[in-house]
Amino acid sequence: MADLQAALADPTTDTETLEALTTALNKVGDDAKVAREAMQQSASNSVTTTQAGSTATTGPVAAAIKALQDVQSQADQGKATTADIQKAIDNLNQVNQIVTAAQTALGNQGVVGNETATGGAASHLTDLLADPNATLADIEAAISALMQNVSTNSTERDAAQKAADAAVSDAAAKGVSQNKAVAT
Repeated sequence: MADLQAALADPTTDTETLEALTTALNKVGDDAKVAREAMQQSASNSVTTTQAGSTATTGPVAAAIKALQDVQSQADQGKATTADIQKAIDNLNQVNQIVTAAQTALGNQGVVGNETATGGAASHLTDLLADPNATLADIEAAISALMQNVSTNSTERDAAQKAADAAVSDAAAKGVSQNKAVAT
C-alpha cells in the first residue's frame, strides 16, 4: 500500500506501474480475505468438534467457546484480526486439552477415591471444572494435587493391604483362623 501511495504522489509514475501496484494491492486484499474466511471456518470447526466432546459443558471450555465465538463476531464486524481468531482457537484447544486431562485424572482415582485427601482433591477439581472463571493454572494445580493424593493414598492402601495379608497369613499359620471369632 505504501508503494502505491508513493507512486500516486509521484507525478512521473506511469500508468503501467500504477496498474501493477493496484493489482498487487488487490491480490493482497483478496489473499487476506481468503485467509480470514479459512480461519473463520477453522474456528467454526473447532467449536463444533469441541461441542461434540465430553468437555463442552465444563465451565472453562464453555467460556473458551464463547470467547472464540465473540472474536469471530468481532472479526465479521472488522473489529478483530485473523490473528485474534487464531489466538482464540489456540486458547480453546489448550483449555480443552487441560480439561480433558482433568477428566482423565478424575477417572483414574481407582479404589482410593473414597479416601479423604483424594476425595477432597477430586471435589476441588470438579468445582474448578464447573467454574467458567477458573484459570488453567488453578486447574493444572488441582490435577497435580489429585494425582499426588491418588499416589500417596495408593501407597498407603498397598501398605495396609500387605499388613492385612500378613496378619491373615500369620493367623492361618498359628491355626487361629479356625477360631470362629477370628474367622467371622
